Amino acid sequence: MTIHSLFILNRAGVCLYSENFSHEFNFEVNLLTPFFSAIISFSKNYINRDLEELEFSGLRFIFEIKEEIVFVLLADLSDSILFISPRLKKIIEIFSHFYNISDDRFKDSRPLEDPELDKQINTIIRGDEDLIKSSNFYLKVIDFFNNLSIQDIILGGALLSLNGDLVFTNLPSEVLLGSIKELEIRFMTGALHLPELYYSLADGQKIFSKIIETRNRKAYYMVLYFDKSISLGLAHINLTKIAKQIEKLISIYI
Repeated sequence: MTIHSLFILNRAGVCLYSENFSHEFNFEVNLLTPFFSAIISFSKNYINRDLEELEFSGLRFIFEIKEEIVFVLLADLSDSILFISPRLKKIIEIFSHFYNISDDRFKDSRPLEDPELDKQINTIIRGDEDLIKSSNFYLKVIDFFNNLSIQDIILGGALLSLNGDLVFTNLPSEVLLGSIKELEIRFMTGALHLPELYYSLADGQKIFSKIIETRNRKAYYMVLYFDKSISLGLAHINLTKIAKQIEKLISIYI
């Protein structure tokens, strides 16, 4: 998962704080934040609701508005809301701990410069993901998926935590995006208790997904991408077999 940038602004579009976490984009902040202010105002005045999300050109902007302060995270479109939103809420909590968001000075303010705030925000953005990616579990999962002995029928796979944190994927981008959307829908509709789901693509390729739960209460969402030549029965057998192997890895390394 890649969160590219954080922007904090007031409703007038004045940038209070900004930080880049990747090197893919270099925005002119003083041009971007007034744009945010304009579309937020449009959404509030003409649609009668606060803007929560904006998607375009493979990017996803997530908005959270507290009083007169607007918080925005920029991520890839393939990044799950389940992954992004908790981080944005933690950032708001940290910011509120440092500053009173009702303070009148935020109506017209210079950008904030606070090394301690920088440090804590960077911990929120990178901490959990870096911890997973430095673990033996992460390395074992990569090795496992890359060395599946039945690559002729399994075209790819992915493993995510139930909060949308991506552990591994070698799925085509459109399949991954569809799977993440499915996880979001299952979460929002309370359908996470459904253990398995299946659907077929227009070209006949098959997508199977399964919630893997273990005794230590860790749960993950696994997606397998099967060739069109495989039967539903054989695909399900492989899904069950691979899920058990992943469950074993979870029990050993998590």
